[in-house]
Amino acid sequence: MISGTKHHLKGLSDTRWNCRSVSLQRLREHGVLKAAVETIEHVCDITSDGNARGTAVGLLSSVRKFEFIICLCALSPVLSLLNTVSEYLQQVHIDLLEGHGLISALKKELATLRTDGKWDEVLATATEMATELDIDTVVQEERKKKVPRRIDDSDRNTEGIHMDGCSKLKVDMYYNTLDRIATQLTQRFLR
Repeated sequence: MISGTKHHLKGLSDTRWNCRSVSLQRLREHGVLKAAVETIEHVCDITSDGNARGTAVGLLSSVRKFEFIICLCALSPVLSLLNTVSEYLQQVHIDLLEGHGLISALKKELATLRTDGKWDEVLATATEMATELDIDTVVQEERKKKVPRRIDDSDRNTEGIHMDGCSKLKVDMYYNTLDRIATQLTQRFLR
C-alpha cells in the first residue's frame, strides 16, 4: 500500500502474455516496485515455511539487482507497444488495412527504440529507480573465460571483443529482443 492506496499486480497467465505487459507497467509506477520489494522482504522475515522463504529469498535476490531494473525499464515500453497492437488484432471486427498499418507503425516504433539515445534513457530511468530502492547501480560483468592451452594458438588473438556489463545487456538483451520482434513481425505479417 502506497500512501493509503492499494495497488495490485496483474496475475500472470501462461496463455495471456499481455498480463506481463500490464504487470511491468504497474511495477514502473512510482513506489510500486518499492512496495513489492518490501512485501517480499516481509515474507522473508516472517514466514516459517521453508519453501516460501526460499522462493522469497530467491525472488528478492533477483529483484534487487540493477540488471532486473534495467530489463524492467527496457522491456516495459516494448511490451506495451506490442500489447496495443495485439489487442487491436484480437478484436472481433477489425480492418485488415488498418491492422497492417498498425504493424508497420509498430515496426518503425521498435526501430526508434533501437538507438543509443533510447538506451541511455533506459539506463537513466533504471538508475533513478535503483537509487530510490538503494540498489547498487553497477552491472556485474561476467568472468572472462580462459581458453584452454591446447586450443590457444599464440599466433592469433583469442580474447575477442570485451564489453562491459551495460554494453553486453544493450546488445544481448535489448537490441537482440528488438531485432527478433522486428524479424518476426516481418515474417508473419509484412511479407
